[in-house]
Amino acid sequence: MKMKPKIMLGSTAIAVIAVLITTIGITLIVNNLVTTSLQNEVKNRLILQRDMQKDRLENYLTRINEEVQESAALNPTFSKALIDFTQAFTKFSSQLQRDKNEKDANTDNNNEFYKQNLEKYYYQQFAEEFLKKNVGKKPIPIEELLAKTDQHTLALQYHYIVNNPHPINTKDALITLNNITTNYSYTHKKYHPLLKAYKEKWKFQNIFLVDAKTGYVVYSTEKELAYATSLRTGYYAKSGLGEAFKRALADNKQGKTYTTKIQPYYPSYNDFASFVSTPLYVNGVLKGVFIIQMPLDNINNIMTFNQQWEKYGLGKSGETYLVADDTSMRSNTRALSDDPQAYFAALKKSGVDQNTISSIKKKQSSIGLQHVKSIVSQSALKGKTGFDHSVNYLDIPVLSAYAPFNIQGVKWAILAETNTEEAFQVVTDIKQKIIKAAFLIGTVLIFFSALISFLFANKLVAPITKFRNIIQRFHAGEDTLRINATNNDELGQLATTIDQLLDEHIQTLHSITRENDALNESIIEMLYVSSAQSKGDLTARMIVNDDVTGTLADSLNLVMQQTGKTLNQVKATANEVDTAAKTVQQQSTTVLKAAKKELVIMTKTIQELNLSSEALQQIAQLAQQCNLSANENIITTNNAQKSVLASVKDMSAIKEEMSETEKRIKRLSERSQEIAGVTTIIQGIAERTHVLALNASMHATAAGDAGRGFASVATEIQRLAENASEATHKIDTLVKNIQMDTIDTIKTMNTAITQVAEGNKTAEHASSQMLKTHEKSHELAERVQAIATHSINQAEVSAELQQQALQIQQSNNETTQQLEQQQIQTNKLVTFAQNLLQSISKFKT
Repeated sequence: MKMKPKIMLGSTAIAVIAVLITTIGITLIVNNLVTTSLQNEVKNRLILQRDMQKDRLENYLTRINEEVQESAALNPTFSKALIDFTQAFTKFSSQLQRDKNEKDANTDNNNEFYKQNLEKYYYQQFAEEFLKKNVGKKPIPIEELLAKTDQHTLALQYHYIVNNPHPINTKDALITLNNITTNYSYTHKKYHPLLKAYKEKWKFQNIFLVDAKTGYVVYSTEKELAYATSLRTGYYAKSGLGEAFKRALADNKQGKTYTTKIQPYYPSYNDFASFVSTPLYVNGVLKGVFIIQMPLDNINNIMTFNQQWEKYGLGKSGETYLVADDTSMRSNTRALSDDPQAYFAALKKSGVDQNTISSIKKKQSSIGLQHVKSIVSQSALKGKTGFDHSVNYLDIPVLSAYAPFNIQGVKWAILAETNTEEAFQVVTDIKQKIIKAAFLIGTVLIFFSALISFLFANKLVAPITKFRNIIQRFHAGEDTLRINATNNDELGQLATTIDQLLDEHIQTLHSITRENDALNESIIEMLYVSSAQSKGDLTARMIVNDDVTGTLADSLNLVMQQTGKTLNQVKATANEVDTAAKTVQQQSTTVLKAAKKELVIMTKTIQELNLSSEALQQIAQLAQQCNLSANENIITTNNAQKSVLASVKDMSAIKEEMSETEKRIKRLSERSQEIAGVTTIIQGIAERTHVLALNASMHATAAGDAGRGFASVATEIQRLAENASEATHKIDTLVKNIQMDTIDTIKTMNTAITQVAEGNKTAEHASSQMLKTHEKSHELAERVQAIATHSINQAEVSAELQQQALQIQQSNNETTQQLEQQQIQTNKLVTFAQNLLQSISKFKT
């Protein structure tokens, strides 16, 4: 590229760079100022939202705790209801049997009947509802839930849950049982409407009254599966409900409330739940615990502004939410409400498993299912408060104001966030406007800069073009041509300098021509001498002149002189090397033959060692197998001896039990004899009564009408005497039969005892013989073990010897190979020495 375009491009580039630097600088400054200002505004707004939500949530939870506390301490209805329900609870099952209005009291009293119907309800209604809301999870087997239940739990759950005519999730609509009058039914009819109205007023999810002594849930508004179970020993003792009960009893402080963590609650289909509890006192004595199930929907409505985020200044993407210490959400995410499809797609992209996504879809809630593991949420859970740039639970960049939230031992993190893209949209718009304005101004400046550069380049390049033309013509042969500038500026000084350089160039060319001619003559002479030396005449010498070639000729003459001396020494050394190489060649041949003979002998030795080692290893294996067989025999003998000893022990026990049984049978025979004596007495009484009745009947007949009443009585007494006589006769017959059976049983028992004693002696003899067999087997095992140990040691020695022989063979092989290589090199050395002698003999020294 020529100078004029370069100057134009350079000037224009400088102008463009200046414009760009100015534009970029202004843009960055404005962008920084706007960004800082906007970030401070967003920061203040998010912090305000965070603190406002925190205050609202604290006030709401505090209000619930205060209401529970005041209700338990000041409202006698709850204490009276607890006392009445507790007293009626344990009487419910027994009162069912006495209720004449119950159609089938015997069936209702059958626990198996209750269990079967509970199982049917559980798997046909509860399990279906559970599976709808929990993808990939199975209901807990009913056997586990009923493992520690008693008749009270079964009866109440059957009548108030299973036999409740209202559909599932509406069991609280039942006020009284039809055609059943028990104390519990009356109490439920009295208090249930009041407690239900109280629950609905505060939008609680459930109300529980729990007996402090037994832990029974004696009342529940919703009648879920925890109803009528024990929070001490039942399945739900370790649930959030059980924790609320135990914490209230642990501190035992009247007027104090306790709040549990939000966690899955199985009776509510594993939906997340939290409980608030307080102890109930009657006349200063702890009688039970009052528990409410927290209305989580209200907490969620507070955190989501009832899904009116934009109305409260959170724009298109802002939200506030809670995170528990297990990193899961405790309020719903805005993304689930605004755009469910995009939310689920983002969950799948971020690596959330399909079961979790399906559960969120089924429950239409991210509470407890969506995990938040951002840096800001972790900081808040560690007790820190602040504002920072971060990425949210969907890996979207956000601005986040965070803080810890602790109440009643519950530790959460509260976050207020908005998408960074939305927050800085104003900055983006301003930046685009600045870039457009800068582009327009820069274009105008660049145009004028290019015009000025064109004019300046024409002015500057004109003299330079003249210099170029003069130099080109001088190069073509016009050596008398000069610039002869008249101006005194830098270009004029450059022209004068160029004229001087041209004059000096002409003089230098003439001097170089003369020197080249003299140098050519010296070089031709040196070539003649070099030709003679190349033919082997090292005695030829070059003439040393005074020019540049003199030093070179002198050096080459000295090199040729030293080369001749060296060749004479090499010739003498080559003769000696030739003689030594031939001697080494003969010795190498002799050593190689001896090494090959040793290799053959060593190979045979190794083969014999291999055979010996294999034989020893086989012996060792056989010995080890014998040892294993002996050990197994010992174990079998031990087991047999233990079995025989156990049999001896069992037979002794049987003998003692049979002896004791014989004694009892003898005592039974004696008692039967006593019964026979008693029946004889009764028989005599019956006969005398019969005679007296006859006499009385006769006297009554003689008395006429006055004795008719007494005659009927006498006849009845006579009939009773006859019945007593017949019954006594039957008893006597049964007693005799029992005595005969007892005598036969005693004989049989004696025979069995004798046989057991003989079997016991035989078993003891077998045990002593097995003991001897065990001792002999143990001695045999020790001897076989000794043989195996010696065989293994010998096999190891043989293996070591075999390994050493292999190492020797390997070393011998390596030695043979080295000798073969040495012989090859020696042959080459002899050949090289002969060739060297032939080469040196060509030179004349």
